[in-house]
Amino acid sequence: MQRAYSVTQIQFDCLSYIKEFGGKPSEWTVATCVEPEPFLRDRFGADRDHGIWLTKPALTPKAAQAVAAHLHSRYRVQLDPPAPKDGHGRHVVLVRRVPG
Repeated sequence: MQRAYSVTQIQFDCLSYIKEFGGKPSEWTVATCVEPEPFLRDRFGADRDHGIWLTKPALTPKAAQAVAAHLHSRYRVQLDPPAPKDGHGRHVVLVRRVPG
């Protein structure tokens, strides 16, 4: 089974990533998904070689939703609602949007 992280750890990692790669929190998007690699590719055009992004598995889908909601309400990270077919997964995805 894949390792899972706590809400606090994921929030810390996301904020550290924003600080490390720069930009305002509002220039980033947070989402939850079931499978991060196809989600990144299909939704954001990102993959292992392109884009600045982070994925972290939470303990449960509800924990992942709590991380996304907190980053959105507290830091104004853009919240990307899940597509109906995706539902709420336990993976938190943070993506820096490309200007333009």
